[in-house]
Amino acid sequence: MGHVGQQVSDERRPRSFSGFNEGVIEDFRTHHGQITRGPFTGRSLLLLTTRGAKSGRERTHPLAYTRDGDRIFVIASKGGAPTHPDWYRNLRANPRVTVEVGPERFEANASVAKGAERRGLYDLHASRMPAFNIRVARGRVLSGRLSKRRSLFAAGVGAVVALALILVVALPFALTHRQDLPLERVYGDAAVSVVSRILGGDAPNPIANDQRALSTGRAAYTGSCAVCHGAKGDGRGAFGATTYPDATDFTTAAAKSKTDAQLFWIVKNGLGFTAMPAFGGQYTDAEIWAMVAYLRALQRGTASALAIPEPSLAQLAAADLSVSRQTRGAAIYFALGCHLCHGPEGDAPGELALRGRIETEIVRRGSDRGMPAYGQDLITDAELADLEAYLLRFAVIPSSPD
Repeated sequence: MGHVGQQVSDERRPRSFSGFNEGVIEDFRTHHGQITRGPFTGRSLLLLTTRGAKSGRERTHPLAYTRDGDRIFVIASKGGAPTHPDWYRNLRANPRVTVEVGPERFEANASVAKGAERRGLYDLHASRMPAFNIRVARGRVLSGRLSKRRSLFAAGVGAVVALALILVVALPFALTHRQDLPLERVYGDAAVSVVSRILGGDAPNPIANDQRALSTGRAAYTGSCAVCHGAKGDGRGAFGATTYPDATDFTTAAAKSKTDAQLFWIVKNGLGFTAMPAFGGQYTDAEIWAMVAYLRALQRGTASALAIPEPSLAQLAAADLSVSRQTRGAAIYFALGCHLCHGPEGDAPGELALRGRIETEIVRRGSDRGMPAYGQDLITDAELADLEAYLLRFAVIPSSPD
């Protein structure tokens, strides 16, 4: 090996020799891998740190080296001595080593070259350092692949750990986030556009010009969307400005630029990290397409919004789970948002009015006129019976005309 003068074992070497190596190591580290004094001035050396096979202590050795592509190799010749250098025995026992080359410091796994590879590497080393031609009989060639890939792996692991800390520690604080960061809105809009385009596609609305579908879409939008997006689709619903991010204004150029299929996908699947719910479990695909048709009518300014009466304080006060079946039914009626379509006492205009008719079974199955379906997970049979008791209040009151 091109070792700087190691002729005896580490445990028995003279103090002067040990001091010489320590001087080389100090000079190397002081001048970022350059040797500036002594017999090895200007030579290409590296520092190899191994762990003692018996003691477990770290020991550092200055060695001559040669590069072979992305590998570095050294020769365990011990200056031509008939025995192995101590560092060779150490790394055979523990091949994980630390290498310092120039200003770089990294870990590597050492391996012993054999056969034709050993001969080729030794010849390459000796061609650059002719003194090694006389040591060929005892030379052991050891190579270590540079650990830049391992450094990248370590950096990747660090990034994963940092991300985990962000998710566990920092992300909960995002629940208090109510103001846009720089470009946050632009990024969010772009992300929604890309995902909805990829997953939704660009298919046109199959019922875009169906007047019956437009009526169905208006009823569904009024009951499920207008409370946030507003009756005119301008994002000015009762809760539109209080959510974060706020409800989409469908009259903007960004909303108009989305394809029918994108709008369909968003309505059906909802959007995570926003107040936009998924309606795929309550509305059929045909009803969602009808909602898209109505959205387009709002964007064109050709839609006629429904004027639904708002509940009074007295009507809301009558919704009490602890008094009677009828008051429990009123509480369920308002909690499920039934009043958003049908009015606080079934007094909505036109087909949305509940007065003069009782059809509680439609709550389970929904209808093709924009009425969503409510399964057992949303309203139990007992709750449905209470709701019926509240609806019976409207049965004796005739429906009002449009």
